[in-house]
Order: sequence, then C-alpha cells, then structure tokens
Amino acid sequence: MNHHLFTHLPFLAALYRHHSFTKAAQSLHVSQTAVTYQIKQLETKLGSTLVLRQSGSQLRFTADGESLVRQYLDCEKRLNLAIEGLSHGKNRGTLRLSTPVDFGSLIAPNLVKSLRKLAPELKVELHSSDSNVDLMHDHWDIAIRSRIGTAPSGLFASPMCLLASLEYIKQQGAPAGLSQLHRHTILLRQGSALRSWQQLLGAPPEFAHRLTFGDVLGMREAALAGLGIALLPEFVARREIQRGELIKLLPKQCQALTVQFDITRIDTPQTEHYEGLIRQAFQTIGQ
Repeated sequence: MNHHLFTHLPFLAALYRHHSFTKAAQSLHVSQTAVTYQIKQLETKLGSTLVLRQSGSQLRFTADGESLVRQYLDCEKRLNLAIEGLSHGKNRGTLRLSTPVDFGSLIAPNLVKSLRKLAPELKVELHSSDSNVDLMHDHWDIAIRSRIGTAPSGLFASPMCLLASLEYIKQQGAPAGLSQLHRHTILLRQGSALRSWQQLLGAPPEFAHRLTFGDVLGMREAALAGLGIALLPEFVARREIQRGELIKLLPKQCQALTVQFDITRIDTPQTEHYEGLIRQAFQTIGQ
C-alpha cells in the first residue's frame, strides 16, 4: 500500500475545499509554505501534476488532481461517519441535514423538536437552501430534496396550488383557464427550471410578465401583496388560504400536481440509522 502518500492527502483536500493556499494553511493551522511543500511532495511521488498555479493567487485542479481529491474526500467522509457511530452510539453524534428553504422554514423546526424527544443526545445541524448540496464533498450527510410529481410518495407530499390575493383578482381578474395565464403577472423563484410550470401546462412556459424572488417564501409574500399569481405547495400558504388571504385558482387543473419530499443520504450504517430516526420523527408531527 502507498502509506507514504497518505500524509499528504489532507493538505490536498484542504486546498480543494478552500481553493487558496493561504486559507488551506489557516484551516490546518500550518504555514502556507508547509501546504505548498506537501502538495509538491505528493506530485513528485505520484509523477503527476495535481494543481496548476495560475496568475495571482488563482489555481486550478487538473483532471488527476480532481479525481484523486474527490476519492479521498469520499473515503474521509465515510470514515468520519463510521468513527462517529462507534464513538457516540447510534442515537448520538451529529445529524447534518440539508433541506429546501420551504421545508426547512416551515416543517424542519417541528421535525427537529420531535428528533430531540426521540434522541435527546443527538445534535442536529440544519442547512436550508434551494441549491442541491454535494453530500459526499460538502459538510452535510443527509438531504431532504423535492421533486414535482403526480402521485404522492416519499417522506411528505403536498398539492401544488395556483394562488393569488383577492386584491389581485379584483384588479386583474381570474384566469378562466391555463391558456389565459400568459396575460397575468407570474411570480417565479429565481433560478428555477420551471419544471412545475412545464408539468402543469404540458409545454415550456412563456410568460411575458414575471417577477422573480429568491425562494418560495418570497413568492408567497408577493402573492399576498397582490403582485401576481404564484404556483406554490399548499403547505407553504395553508394559513393564508384558510384565512381567505390567498385564493386557489383553477383547482381542477392543478389537482394532480404535487411536490414530493424524500431523503437522500450517503450510504453508511450511521446515516441509515439517522434516516430511520427522521422518518420516525416525521410521523409524530403535524404538517
């Protein structure tokens, strides 16, 4: 085995994470010269260039460097999870969970509360973002991710609804059918691939009038303010619908469309146990 190479790999990993010799050195509490030396030693022993130094402080990993460091990070992550399971026990340690913003804001707090009852010694780190994280190479070990479908499945499913405020409907009228939506201002999430709209309309959407927001909570607030029509999961606006502040439009056309949330994780015994805890905790909370 190439044991003489292993001592260099944490330095390569730190450089990959921070993309800076200075920041990599700071994270490892060593000098920048030490990081440079370790990378050079590794390249010399392998007979391969792993990192290209470019003008200024810029750097780029070669294909060999990218392949090696990602394989190392894969092993490092699995090993850390195995050690955590052995050291802390299955109901201890740290559950590092990433969720979409809507789920993280409206459902995750009660989920964490339920997890604390099931496993009081388990620490939970929660991350909410509508960008998918790379579980193998980022900080997070388990993710709850969403997709649009036509049949409820997975951990949790919620109907999708076209919503507008009474103020908007009084001013602009309500669409009589999907074909009339192009006449209205449509509220969208920034960076969205519009898959839900495409599934609803049966074709790529073309909206002349649109406003974009950072996440679905921003879209909900914009709909409440009478700025346009939003396509949202029902659970995001349940209270506003019940209070009559947001009105469902074209409910028959939307009734088959759902957003589905399910768990994806690194395949280790510890994350398998954490997934079981999440599913068990989810059964005890009201959505």
